Amino acid sequence: MQNEKLAINNTKLPTFVPSSSLPNERRTRATRYKRLIFCFIFLSTCQLVNLSPALATYEEKIKEYDKEIQEKEKEKTKAKKELATEKKELEKKRIQERNLRKRLTKIKKDLEVKKKEIVIYGENLKKTKKQLEKKKKDLEEATSELKTSRDTLGERLIVIYKGKSPSYPHDFPQNILQKKSMNIIASCDANRLAGDEERKEAREKEKESLEKKEARITIYKEAALKRKTEIEKNKRAKETLLTKTEKKRMAYEKRVRKLKKASRELEALIRNLEAKKKETIEQARLASLAFRQKKGRLPWPTISHQITKRYGKHQHPQYKTYTPHEGIDIKAPKGQEVWAVSKGRIVFAQWSQKPGLREYGKMVMIAHGGGYYTLYAHLDSILVKENQEVEGVQLIGKVGQTASKKGPYLYFEMRKDGAPENPLHWLRK
Repeated sequence: MQNEKLAINNTKLPTFVPSSSLPNERRTRATRYKRLIFCFIFLSTCQLVNLSPALATYEEKIKEYDKEIQEKEKEKTKAKKELATEKKELEKKRIQERNLRKRLTKIKKDLEVKKKEIVIYGENLKKTKKQLEKKKKDLEEATSELKTSRDTLGERLIVIYKGKSPSYPHDFPQNILQKKSMNIIASCDANRLAGDEERKEAREKEKESLEKKEARITIYKEAALKRKTEIEKNKRAKETLLTKTEKKRMAYEKRVRKLKKASRELEALIRNLEAKKKETIEQARLASLAFRQKKGRLPWPTISHQITKRYGKHQHPQYKTYTPHEGIDIKAPKGQEVWAVSKGRIVFAQWSQKPGLREYGKMVMIAHGGGYYTLYAHLDSILVKENQEVEGVQLIGKVGQTASKKGPYLYFEMRKDGAPENPLHWLRK
């Protein structure tokens, strides 16, 4: 590529007017476009630009990207190791929590069993006590009957011994009364006494058995109560441990989520750095080429690629007249960044009040050498100065709507020796 030097200081730009679609301007349209073409020819012939590749700058950028990528890769490796460790600990806590829940479930079942046992023991103890009270009363009655029988038999034996006529009980059978035999009477009394003694002994045994049963039930109930207390204590301990384990598990989950997020962010950052490195390599390669060799490879001037008006002739919907559109309109929100599509020198960076330029609002024009120019119009702000050298994809301004009635958008033009060219043939697909 032929090296050219751009010198725009004290250079007065010719007046040029943007295309208009009104019918009353058709006669002056040709004159205006001649002025516009003359403007770019004047710039390309009178103001030359030195576009040395400056590959050292790109190499430094690539090295910086390589260094940063290596650092982020180390951070990513460290984060992955830490994530693997935290995942293992998290799995341990989850297993521990599951085991604690199982043990706690078993403890709760054992506790319910003991509670039921205690209830049953209580009911049996209550029933046994009632039976024991009844047996005590029966024993008292049997003891009283035995005493009565003994007294009666003693009295009868005394009467027999003294030879007196005994008084016969009216409940004796008639045949016995008729026999009037003292021996038979004494024998009956003796049999009754023996029966009373047997009943008393039987009631004493029953009472003793009930007392032993009561003692056993009391022991079982006390043991069940003691075991219930132990189970409740164990249950509380396991619940406390489970709560601590849950908190630790949640803490590990939080750390794992945080590490995963950090890992994803590092991966995204590395991908972004790789993309920037690739872009820088491409820029370095393009910088080594003549501008004409960059056709179809230039980056877009904005992140937005939405075209609202293409290059070429457009028919007015009302007047049916055709008006050429020398560039493209790219729809973008106000404040979106605008970048230089290639290395060059700023030859215009202001909102000119000259006829033919004021309709473009705040505008930046860049000379790329070899008679090639790019134009960026309707900017909200300009971030470069005239005669400043810029690199490809360098920030030069922000999208606005100065001198525009259509809202915020970027008007972008490509020129070769003053003649317009379709920007879409130069930008990357």
